[in-house]
Parts: sequence; C-alpha cells; structure tokens
Amino acid sequence: QLSLFRLTMKRLFSASHSSVDSKEMKKFQLLAQKWWDEEGEYSALHSMNDIRVPFIRDTLLNMSSNYHLGNPLSGVKILDVGCGGGLLSEPLGRLGASVTGIDPLEDNIRTADQHKSFDPVLAKRIQYKSSSLEEIVEECMETFDVIVASEVVEHVADLEMFIKCCSQVLK
Repeated sequence: QLSLFRLTMKRLFSASHSSVDSKEMKKFQLLAQKWWDEEGEYSALHSMNDIRVPFIRDTLLNMSSNYHLGNPLSGVKILDVGCGGGLLSEPLGRLGASVTGIDPLEDNIRTADQHKSFDPVLAKRIQYKSSSLEEIVEECMETFDVIVASEVVEHVADLEMFIKCCSQVLK
C-alpha cells in the first residue's frame, strides 16, 4: 500500500507539473551572487532575520520542553524551501537544527554552499540541494519536523500544489 501511495505521489508531483515559476527563476538567476550583500538587493531579508529567526526558534521551543542551552534546536530537522543563498538556513543551523536547504536555482545553492563553508559547524548541520520541492517529494527519502518557506510563496507558480508538497514531507 505504501508503494502504491508513493507511485501515486510521484505521478501527482512529477517534474512535468511544477510549482517552480520560470520567470521568477530568471529574475533570481541575475542576483544569485548577491545573497550575502547586506546592503544590496536582499537587505530586507537580512533585516527580517532579526524577527523571523527568533519567531521560528520560540515557536519550536514552545512546542517542546526538551531543548539544549546554546543549541536550542538540536535534534530538529528543518526543510528550508526556496533557501536562496542560505540567509535563513544558516541562523537556524547555528541554533543547532539539522537543515536541508533546497532551491531550484543551482547558482543560489553554489552561493549558499560557499558561504557555509566558512563555518565548520554549519558545514556539518546544513545540507543544500539544487532541487524543487516536487523532486524532494518524489525522492520520498525523508520527512522533516519543520518546513520553512519564508518569502517564497509569492514566487510559486502553483500554490495549492506547493502546499500539498510541503504537507507530504512534513512529519
């Protein structure tokens, strides 16, 4: 029955029908090297981390009484969908989470991988993949405790399918 479910999901979320918007991909392709420029195109996302990282951390801590000082998100598996250059993946990794950051744009993943390589702790906690959400669903290899899609849904071609895919990889 599980294999039939996976086959059905594979057909439903096949790469032929994708939530990835090709126009948005072209726009982000031009900015792929700019993610870590705090004064550049992504300055708003950098400043948003002051609010969104504590919000995510505190929400998760309120759901569990089992956390470690210094690494409060230790043991939490997070999927960061549309991770871009890793602006949100890195702080979540610093809080102890095991983060898989995915982005359909390979240049974004290259930028994210290069930036995390400066911190050996992050290199162990964060894995980046050039992948769409549908491809992660197709692989059906793992599920996650938390799905983060921050500042992503406005760039998605098929929002309903995107949400369904998120639910498929959420524990």
